[in-house]
Amino acid sequence: MAGAIPLWVYLSTNARQLFMPSIATHLPRDAIMANAEPALARETPGILVITDTDVLSRQSDTLREVAALCAPARPVLVGGTANRDVLMAAINSWQVGQVLPSTSTTEDIAVAIIDAHEALAIDATVVSTLGDLTDENTRLEAAISRLRETQGQLLHAERLSTVGRITGGLIVALRRHLGALHALEAPLRGDGAPSDPEVAALVDAAFDGVRGISTLIDEIHAYAEHRENALSMAVVPLDGLIGRIVAFARYDRLGRERVVESDLRSRALVEIDHHRLWQAVINLLRNAFQATEELSTIRVSTWVEGLEAVVSVADSGTGIPEDVKRRIFDPFFTTKGDGMGLGLHVTRLSLERQGARIECDSAPGLGTTFRIRMPLQGFNDDG
Repeated sequence: MAGAIPLWVYLSTNARQLFMPSIATHLPRDAIMANAEPALARETPGILVITDTDVLSRQSDTLREVAALCAPARPVLVGGTANRDVLMAAINSWQVGQVLPSTSTTEDIAVAIIDAHEALAIDATVVSTLGDLTDENTRLEAAISRLRETQGQLLHAERLSTVGRITGGLIVALRRHLGALHALEAPLRGDGAPSDPEVAALVDAAFDGVRGISTLIDEIHAYAEHRENALSMAVVPLDGLIGRIVAFARYDRLGRERVVESDLRSRALVEIDHHRLWQAVINLLRNAFQATEELSTIRVSTWVEGLEAVVSVADSGTGIPEDVKRRIFDPFFTTKGDGMGLGLHVTRLSLERQGARIECDSAPGLGTTFRIRMPLQGFNDDG
């Protein structure tokens, strides 16, 4: 055992000179004989030896304090065996390990002290070993946590590499087709624009969809290559942009089977990349469509809150459990059977680059609400 075990002794004055030298010759080499009072200033395990029964009544509180500070102690009581109150106090207050009659020889007392010393040494060894095991367990848990983090990073990198390989070839072909569609926009919006308002609205929706696909492809490809696309920031009327997004979403197959309501009264002007905001809101609406039953209501709202303009997409679906909600913006996290789990993650990154932020409120059975908050640039007097 490392270090000495103190031996605190309470003795009558006339007995101390005889007791201490004679007992000391029998003690283990790593035991230290000392008067008990200094124990009050320490918190050290030790053996408390009481040989004067008068001390029990005169210094009862002091002894309790010594016993508490010396815990785990192994007290030895010499004398007092005929006094019931003394024995009760010794057992209940100080948890005496051994009680010896006052007629005990020096050798008997020494043996009792040695037994207490050995028991305390075992206790101290067990405590020290448990402490070492606890420290080692803490180190192992930290190492496992670092290993899991490293594995997660490696898995994330591998997934990004896979996304890059899959999308690389597709994007080249898709951009050719999207380029051809973009080429049709100018004549259809110019002299060849349809006179029928309904047809014109369909044309607008079609080209908005084309631009949305282009934006989504660019975002996913840039993310897979660890780069950022340039933003096309401009101040736009928020309500008008969200109104067009809602109109476009109603052409979605799932959107046609649900009721999409809008309450657009913010009159806010926001500085945003409107193609990327378009894609963000479309993504939220499609998530809402997938989370709800047919004929369910999805509500899109805008308002101003302090110095922020807010877009809200609220559904009446089943809601999101708390453990899932904590991870919905993590890359590659998905609860769907299809999809890569990048939609909300890329949406959040894109919005944050534009100075906006996204938040989610949801609870099982109470539906889900996503809110996008953007810095307010002013108000549009035209509505």
